[in-house]
Amino acid sequence: RGRVAMAPAGGFASRLVAASSYGASAAAMPVASSRARVAMKRQEAQVSPPALERKLSRSARRRLASPLRALLQHGDAVSLGLDVADGKVRIEVTLRDTSAETLARLTALGLKISQVTDDRVIGTIAIDALAILAEDEEVKQIEPA
Repeated sequence: RGRVAMAPAGGFASRLVAASSYGASAAAMPVASSRARVAMKRQEAQVSPPALERKLSRSARRRLASPLRALLQHGDAVSLGLDVADGKVRIEVTLRDTSAETLARLTALGLKISQVTDDRVIGTIAIDALAILAEDEEVKQIEPA
């Protein structure tokens, strides 16, 4: 027997996908329409805003670029055009100091550094750790990468 499942489409037209009740893999199922894929991606990228809402200091709010502040408030990375995967956002951090001690502290805060220049670091960080990173005094600015 087959089981019929609706692909989440958020109001868009969706296609029915028939999957075997004996564990057919997702790769064997037909691909959903582009609108349904966008809706599913949007749903995956949504973050629970109450879990992320922290009282940011005035200086931390100034350090965060507006799309990142909006991400912390609303949790919808797709509509903000942010690069988010697995609950982590790709960012560019401008620093006062790129010493080994500063980089080690940022890493301890959860920043996975992929590139370092004179005064900037590019990497990924869990969305819920973004507010903590913004509170660090060595951070001048945090922008989407």
